[in-house]
Amino acid sequence: TLAIAAAGIAVHALDLDAPMLERLRTKLDAASADVRSRTTVVAGDMRTFDLVERFPLIICPFRAFLHNVTEADRLACLGRVRHHLLPGG
Repeated sequence: TLAIAAAGIAVHALDLDAPMLERLRTKLDAASADVRSRTTVVAGDMRTFDLVERFPLIICPFRAFLHNVTEADRLACLGRVRHHLLPGG
């Protein structure tokens, strides 16, 4: 998340785990104002999230997708991703 934001790209960081989000917020506190301004922290489940924003690219790094252990979980996540992608995304 921080590396993407540091590269000049706005990023939304979605996670269900409160301690993980808190670690990110702590790191953001130490980051530059530019990185902080490009980073949006979102508490949510990858299978059910619903944001106003639409994105040209959505990634699920570090094998996080593997937390979707059932086919229903995987399809739900992919459905949410598809819903949030811009046309051509």
